[in-house]
Amino acid sequence: MSLDSDRKQIVAQQAAYWYCRWFDERRMPRADRLKLVRWRKFSPENVTAFLRLAEIDGMLAQCKLRDCIGGSQESNIIEPDFGAGIGQYDYQPSESVSDVVIRKNKISDPGSWRKMLSSTWAKAAAVAMLAVATSFTYFAFNGMSGRVVETQAAQWQRVTLDDGSIAHLDARTRIRVEYTAERRVIHLDHGWAFFDVVKESRRPFVVNAAGIEVTAVGTRFGVEVDKGVRTIVQDGIVKVTARDGREGSAVFLHKGQQLYVQPAARSTLSVANIAEVDATRELSWVTGRLEMRNTTLGEIVRQFNRRHEIQADIKSAELASRPVDLALMYVDNVEDFIEVMESRGVTVTRDGSTLLLRASGNK
Repeated sequence: MSLDSDRKQIVAQQAAYWYCRWFDERRMPRADRLKLVRWRKFSPENVTAFLRLAEIDGMLAQCKLRDCIGGSQESNIIEPDFGAGIGQYDYQPSESVSDVVIRKNKISDPGSWRKMLSSTWAKAAAVAMLAVATSFTYFAFNGMSGRVVETQAAQWQRVTLDDGSIAHLDARTRIRVEYTAERRVIHLDHGWAFFDVVKESRRPFVVNAAGIEVTAVGTRFGVEVDKGVRTIVQDGIVKVTARDGREGSAVFLHKGQQLYVQPAARSTLSVANIAEVDATRELSWVTGRLEMRNTTLGEIVRQFNRRHEIQADIKSAELASRPVDLALMYVDNVEDFIEVMESRGVTVTRDGSTLLLRASGNK
C-alpha cells in the first residue's frame, strides 16, 4: 500500500470516529467538540472525509430508515459483532485517539501508519457506519452559513453550527446563520434560542435580534424575541448593544442575569433594567420541561399556545390573572397543560383544535 493510500485510509477512519462522536453530541464533552473543530481545520482532506459520511447519511435518510429504526417496520440494519464481551458502547476511543493527521511531508515510516490501523479504529468505523444509518435532526456543521432554520408549533430543533457551537431552537423560532472569517452572526427573527458557544477570541459570536446585538465569547445564554428582546445568561458574560451605536447603549450581563429591552427603548439600555434570575429555570425549555414560578394562568396559557398547534382560549381576564406559585409541565405534552389547569380550578373543554378554559363551577 502506498503512503498516499495509507494516509487516505487513516483520514477516512478518523473521520468515521469523529462522525460517530458528533452523532451522539448530547454526551460529547466540550473539550472533545473543540478537538473535532481542530481536526476539521487541520486539512481539507479531513473536511472532505467528514462531509462524505454526512452525504452517505443523507442518502440513507432518503431511504426512510428512520421508520425502520423507530420500530414501525423491520429494520434492514445488522448490528456489528465486535467479538465476545465487546459491546457497541464499551469502546471509548476518545481517551487514546489523536485528533491530528500527520502532514504528507512528515511521513517517514510507512509501518507506523499500518500500526495505527488497529482494531480500535475498525470498531470506530463500524460504529460510525451504524450511526450514519440512523436519521437525526442535527445539521452537518459544514456549510451552515447562509442557512435558515425555522421551527413550527410543537417543533424543537438542536443545530450544530460550523464552529462547534450549539443552538437550541424553541417552537416557532427562526434563525439565519451568517458566518464569515471575522464574525459569527446569528439573526434571530422571532422565538426563543439558546446558545452554547465555543470560544474563538478572534471571531466574536453575535446574536442580532430586533435591533439588539448580544455578543458573547465562550458562554451559554438565551435570547427571546417576543415584542421586546430578552437575554438571559446561564454561564459566562455577554454584551448587549443597541445596533444604532449610540454612546452608552451597551450593558454587560453575567451569570444569572436577565435584561429585557422594550421595543421602544432599544437605544436606552441601562444596568438599572438588569434583573437577577434563576437562569436554569428560565431556560428549562431546553431540557424539554417548563418550570414556571410566581406566574399567572394567563402567562401559562401564553407559553402553551406559542408551542402548540392546538390553542387554549381563556376569555376571562379575572381567571387569566389568577396567580400560580409553581407549574411544571413538559413542553410537548398537552395533557400536562390540562392537568396544570384543572389543578388550579379550571375546567378544560375540547372544541376541535381549541381548549376552552373557564373557572370550575361556571357554565
